[in-house]
Amino acid sequence: MRAIVAALLLGPWALACDGDGAARGGPDAGPPAITFCGDRVDDDGDDRDENCPSTQPADAAPAYECDANPPDNVVAYAAFEENAQVSEGCVFVYQGETGAYYASVKVLNGQDVFGPMGESQGKCRAYTSARRHVFMTTSPVGDCPIIEFQHPDQVTNQLLSNDCRKMLRNQQFNDPGFDPDVQYLDGDLAAQRYRLAQFDTVEVACTGLNRPSGEPYANDSVFVTQATTTWTTNPDFVER
Repeated sequence: MRAIVAALLLGPWALACDGDGAARGGPDAGPPAITFCGDRVDDDGDDRDENCPSTQPADAAPAYECDANPPDNVVAYAAFEENAQVSEGCVFVYQGETGAYYASVKVLNGQDVFGPMGESQGKCRAYTSARRHVFMTTSPVGDCPIIEFQHPDQVTNQLLSNDCRKMLRNQQFNDPGFDPDVQYLDGDLAAQRYRLAQFDTVEVACTGLNRPSGEPYANDSVFVTQATTTWTTNPDFVER
């Protein structure tokens, strides 16, 4: 199924792959370069995280709740099913009026924001505000290495992404300037489609928190996935 979705999203870049499954594109060009800003990870080899530019008011997300009738500036959307940790969730990639691309992220807390998916074991109770994020993740999610913070290092030194799990938004802090929250996504339409194909799952998860020895800081500080869903592409998207 993922291969079919990737082919629809990638177009010419889906024609060939390296031996490890990474798309390498057609004969004339490789896949678009994509970066994720604000995750404390250097994606493009310049020894620094990519800065997120200031979002203009004209680029605020359209009024949309991830139903089957997306506006024509929405590239793809993903809706979460309700569980104990997430009562409602809608994430979608759209093009703003300035031509830039963004992800709109609206995830409402369930009755037990500290527990793992479908259970109530409190694995996200410690330092929840720093650990709970919405990610774009490569499927199958269980095959992706987990993200773990190292205690007592400063939070600002902790990496929020790896090669297969990319931080989209912190779940506990809202941007007062935009409702719902939005996150800048670098690149043109081709880059967005490649991004969506590579990271085909949207995930709510809490990072782990380890002691210097590598052991979990506490029983309530291990990595846990709380909810997952997949993208649906909008066939009626119209590029600005």
